[in-house]
Amino acid sequence: MKTEERFRYLFGPVPSRRLGLSLGVDLNPMKVCTEDCVFCQVGRTTERTLERREWVPTAAVLAEFDRWAAGGHRADCVTLSGSGEPTLHAGFGAVLRHVKAAGPFKTALLSNGALMFLPEVRRDAAEADVVKVTLSAWDEASFRKIHRPAEGATFARLLEGERALRAEFRGQLWVEVMLLPGYNDEPEHVRAIAELVESLRADAVHL
Repeated sequence: MKTEERFRYLFGPVPSRRLGLSLGVDLNPMKVCTEDCVFCQVGRTTERTLERREWVPTAAVLAEFDRWAAGGHRADCVTLSGSGEPTLHAGFGAVLRHVKAAGPFKTALLSNGALMFLPEVRRDAAEADVVKVTLSAWDEASFRKIHRPAEGATFARLLEGERALRAEFRGQLWVEVMLLPGYNDEPEHVRAIAELVESLRADAVHL
């Protein structure tokens, strides 16, 4: 029986060049996100929001993970990602803490960074060993064109939150930059993005 047939909130593990054998944890219904990025592999956002709440039952996610772990399965990393922005889930920090208490699992949070301006989001993100954020714009206009954010999300808040995370976070901070023909691939665009990425003092930059 396939993993996706047995589990509702877990997927994989899948081989990842960055994370090894990665077990995904999906904390969002399809597709609840803070943004509707033009490049998203999951497709168009059906609910674009900044509202943080328990989008799926935290207890059910933890029970599923415990059942997976009790089955003797192996993973190098447990990764919060999936059908939307994981930091929208009010219990994502509790999930990270539960996974870390369960065994020697590396944990990763794959986020677009839109909610990192909130202190409570940064506090819970710091539970992860690795946090990946996105920076593919250089000003408000390019942010809106590429990421099509929910009302209330701004480029200034994104940059503020990611810089605050770097100042507070002691784990590995990765920055992902998506270069898109016709959107941000002109030399002056790349230079502007590169300067901002440098200010985040990331441990790794992924293009």
